[in-house]
Amino acid sequence: MKIFEVPVKDLKPLLGSATPAPDDNLVRSIKEYGVLQPLVISQNMLCDGHRRLTALKQLGFASAPCIEAAGSPALLFTQLNSHRELSAFELAAAFAGVEAGAEASFFSSAGTADSPQLQLALRYIADNILASSKQPAQQLPLNIWRELGHLGEDIARFALPLLQMPGTVSEKRNIAMFLRQAQRKGVLPENLHGKDAAGNLPGNDAAEVLENLQRLAQPRRTDVLDKFARALEQNPLPPGISLKIDQTFSKPGIQLTCNLTRRHSGRLTEAQAAVDAIFAAVEEL
Repeated sequence: MKIFEVPVKDLKPLLGSATPAPDDNLVRSIKEYGVLQPLVISQNMLCDGHRRLTALKQLGFASAPCIEAAGSPALLFTQLNSHRELSAFELAAAFAGVEAGAEASFFSSAGTADSPQLQLALRYIADNILASSKQPAQQLPLNIWRELGHLGEDIARFALPLLQMPGTVSEKRNIAMFLRQAQRKGVLPENLHGKDAAGNLPGNDAAEVLENLQRLAQPRRTDVLDKFARALEQNPLPPGISLKIDQTFSKPGIQLTCNLTRRHSGRLTEAQAAVDAIFAAVEEL
């Protein structure tokens, strides 16, 4: 296969703003040895070698060694990168160039299951995030975007605020789940904060949103947790003894933890009385 030089300024990257930044090792290697693996282009589009191209631009190279491949740039991209897990932003950028009827092949070569919800989420990313000049600092895993895709048109109300708000990935995964549950029950929150960064999400950070959404999506479980907290407050346990509740209610009952010396063994009787009172107050336990 013939290798030829192409001016860096003429290369059009398939991923656009979704291109991952090159790490220092790659930049250092290209600076010292040049590009050891040619970039792949198809239909005048760069479909493999995005990080190498960015490194070449940073280093001021005028041209890049390339090879020409036949086929769809989007499919070539997923096939040539099948050795790694693609980010949601990368998939969204590539999916925007998939021809009608080739969706199944695209997701198969990307190693992810196709679904209408995932397609909707990827189109949302391409139209509303990648098209923006300012990219968010955090990216969310594909499973969260797939969950958000179940919201249908409501994804436009919640996806970007969820991406931008402070919080962990784990919290945001649970928020996406609660949004879906709230939608099923017809209790999705309205715009509570106007132009606040949280938008249509009820809270200013992921932890607060998570608590408020749980009250909307799972009112019975939330009521039980509140009832348990009140019962524990009204029936305090002796020092050295604590109670834990399975907040998922996957297993009935509570866990009693004791850390006592022989001198304070009498506290077990006090603890038993408090636990009996808590069970009586919270019949769901």
